[in-house]
Amino acid sequence: MLVHPGATIQTGLQEAPGSGGTVGLTAVNLANALFRGVGEVVLQDNPWSGVVFVIAILVNSRVSFAFALLGSALGGLTALVLGGDGVAIYHGLYGFSAVLTGIGLSSLFLPSTDGRRSMR
Repeated sequence: MLVHPGATIQTGLQEAPGSGGTVGLTAVNLANALFRGVGEVVLQDNPWSGVVFVIAILVNSRVSFAFALLGSALGGLTALVLGGDGVAIYHGLYGFSAVLTGIGLSSLFLPSTDGRRSMR
């Protein structure tokens, strides 16, 4: 990570481990941000924690899985479009609330045990 002494906010995207020195808007960095956003739900700044958490959600519900990934992606991309801090985007800090919102909204599309929608 490139740190500038005295700077209060670091604004560049960090190099992803194993990316070969590529810094900036790359598919690897975006995937890293996506899974870190999910991992941040359980306070883990690690993309592998996010992958494990996403698999656990998939085992429970395919709809919640899709909404969790969609939430993380939309949170990060919204921050990117609106000029959010690149380091915070890379670490998934804009994705974790969106993941929880997505999982919550997914319950609108899950049928309850009696065949009706769970929320009206």
